[in-house]
Amino acid sequence: LKSDALKAYARIAETYPDLRARFVPQVYQPEDYRPVRELGYPDVIWTLYQYSGDSDEVLAALPKMDLLGLAMPPERLQAGLAKQARDATGVLTWVHTINTGAELESARAAGAAEIFTDTLRPDPVLRFEAVSSGHVSGESLLRGPDGTTLSLARGVSLVTLAPGRPQVTA
Repeated sequence: LKSDALKAYARIAETYPDLRARFVPQVYQPEDYRPVRELGYPDVIWTLYQYSGDSDEVLAALPKMDLLGLAMPPERLQAGLAKQARDATGVLTWVHTINTGAELESARAAGAAEIFTDTLRPDPVLRFEAVSSGHVSGESLLRGPDGTTLSLARGVSLVTLAPGRPQVTA
């Protein structure tokens, strides 16, 4: 939503109040953050591509918002804003639009947590099921997508989820 976004978010909140948690509004100006939160949306992204303020103004506004994320164009990312924002407030940054592997690596190196893309595909995801028979018996395991299991000792187990089979490291 790029025009009359606040009106649209209000209409959604009024028409479908039970679905507000499933929407993540983007605000374009810091003064739009509070009205969106007051509509009951738990998560908000501030996107900077229509914001004319400089990095210092962004950093000054961030502590006044509890954002899900901060979206920005590559120029702001390369100027160091993603790392500055994360260091100052912990907010994670998405950068748009990244369409090559080289751009992706550069974005990661500059501190982007995620990207918007038209062409890149995510790495395959492996899912593991954590199974526990309860505290008394102390038997827990991870079951991989192929059915193989990894026993976990009672207490705290650190598991490395590197490519291939997970391994207990401590």
